[in-house]
Amino acid sequence: MWFMERIHSAKMLITIALLSICLCVGATELKDKTLLPEGYGLAARYPGDMGIFGDKAVVFSENFEGFKGERFTRDEMGGWDNFYHNLIITRDKENVHSGNQALMIRHNEVPRTHGAVKEIAGYDTLFVRFYMKFHPQFPATHHAGMYIRGGQKGALQDNPTGTKPTGADHFSVTLDHLFPGHGASPEENDTPPGWIYNYCYHMDQKDVYGDIILPTGNQHGTHTLGEDFIPRPNINPQRNKWYCYELMVICNTPGQHDGRAAIWIDGELLTEQPNLSFRTVESLKARFVTLSSYSSRKAENNIMWYDDIVVATEYIGPMAD
Repeated sequence: MWFMERIHSAKMLITIALLSICLCVGATELKDKTLLPEGYGLAARYPGDMGIFGDKAVVFSENFEGFKGERFTRDEMGGWDNFYHNLIITRDKENVHSGNQALMIRHNEVPRTHGAVKEIAGYDTLFVRFYMKFHPQFPATHHAGMYIRGGQKGALQDNPTGTKPTGADHFSVTLDHLFPGHGASPEENDTPPGWIYNYCYHMDQKDVYGDIILPTGNQHGTHTLGEDFIPRPNINPQRNKWYCYELMVICNTPGQHDGRAAIWIDGELLTEQPNLSFRTVESLKARFVTLSSYSSRKAENNIMWYDDIVVATEYIGPMAD
């Protein structure tokens, strides 16, 4: 038995070493703005995400396990810097991804946004990974996901919705689900929660509201993403199922169209969106991470859950067993 355990330990060490090599290669490729990683990332070094906050690339993590009360309050909001409206802590095992607690958002009043925001040091490259699940009869809502917002220091309270970026004030990339009732939604997108897309505020957007950039292309705006954009199939997640989502932004070199956004689902690259222009000044960086859901109509079972959020400067990937 002890011999087999040693063999198993040796295999684990080899696996971790190979993963480390892959992550180093991935980091080099990101700097060269070529290939993006897939599958397991830095989270593979921390089964169950245990100790992941100690990784040098991780700048924030939240699994909601530290909450004592029933909801976010001004006295208890974890590591977040601000929150708005009703964020509920659930201990219902069926709606917890890992551990004993998760976050639940229920839309009872409309129009209403529920969410939480974290301000971090500014970065030129940033990833956020999170797990999310929708109610079995989820009816779809205007926005549901997480986003990375670019801003200057201290702009935590800013709300640039409906403001076209100037290159020195803000930008955002959002992992969202396209509401089937949205005016820009194609007829084929007819089942909740809706196709995954990037609701993107960038300098070349069509109007004051951000572009709807699907895996197949820019649905709403006029920016084509360039010749090296690769269209991919649109994906509509199932309800009542946990998914591992990941969102990335790479800020452009000021004055150039070399910014990028990308989305993964369960470790598989869903879309990569190149040739974006987010800024004209170096000081504008990815600085705010927000989980957010906005409902513009009242409907039953308008409920979703979040868990196991990690923010890092490297690709994170799914949680390892």
